[in-house]
Amino acid sequence: MSDRRKKKQNQAERMAWGEAKERFSIMLTPTAAQKIDDRAKALGLSRSELLEQAARGVVSISDTELTQEDKENLGKPSVN
Repeated sequence: MSDRRKKKQNQAERMAWGEAKERFSIMLTPTAAQKIDDRAKALGLSRSELLEQAARGVVSISDTELTQEDKENLGKPSVN
């Protein structure tokens, strides 16, 4: 993907909910951060978008509705 296309995609993501996203700093334990990352990966979302959707009630951070395959993949190292 070209740099120009990535920039346009990032701009669209920052405006995805009809308002500009702002940067916030939060503190988490490494365990909580890993769980957020695992859940986001299982849903095909960025960490930021997972938190956005969870706050809006669109998705749950809980893994209760994950498939067995998703549950088995949680916590496994990602292959980039």
